[in-house]
Amino acid sequence: IDRAYFDLMKESAIFVNTSRAVVVNRNDLLSVLKEHKIRGAILDVFYHEPPEESDYKLISLPNVLATPHLAGATFEVEDHHVTILNEALKKWKVEKTLNIPTLYNKD
Repeated sequence: IDRAYFDLMKESAIFVNTSRAVVVNRNDLLSVLKEHKIRGAILDVFYHEPPEESDYKLISLPNVLATPHLAGATFEVEDHHVTILNEALKKWKVEKTLNIPTLYNKD
């Protein structure tokens, strides 16, 4: 989604993205929001998670509502997260290893 699509929107439009950040040209979205070409945006996904400085250019705009990636908080997703967590805990506790692909901040 780029400037061409944003230019088709009414000024009263509110853009909502709960899919993936990469489907949107971030610079174009930033421009139309700063120029008030659309009313605002609700963003549940960011280029970096957790958001980094570049993401905060969008998040900090007064016409943007940012949510903490809640659109995927379904029973199925939560159940999958539990499976990943349990497998990681088993590797750590039973196998005595930190060689866990989903483990971050190993220090």
